[in-house]
Amino acid sequence: MLQWLGLLAVNLIMPILLIIFGALFKNEPPGDINKTFGYRTKLSMKNQKNWDLAQKILGKIWFKLGIFLLIVSGSGMLLILIFTPKMQESLSYAITAGQLIVVCVSLLRIQKALKSET
Repeated sequence: MLQWLGLLAVNLIMPILLIIFGALFKNEPPGDINKTFGYRTKLSMKNQKNWDLAQKILGKIWFKLGIFLLIVSGSGMLLILIFTPKMQESLSYAITAGQLIVVCVSLLRIQKALKSET
């Protein structure tokens, strides 16, 4: 059970961070183009309009995605309780991999939205 609690904590880190950064970018996005904080790609840093749009889109997507992943990951972790600890570990890695894939797809959506606006 202790191992499962550790796996649960690890699997909830990304959704919680997405919610925090999503809310932050939604409510207080980075104002000026900079090289240290914000959604930084060649296209997003092209001009201030792109920059502002990218931060706004990132905030909306990541906040919603964080809530979705929190529910799905938490539910998935509850479901794997019936398996052996070794299997729980493997399934937990699969949940983490799924989270990473979803986050990468969200970045592609932001780029696509930026391209359609320019």
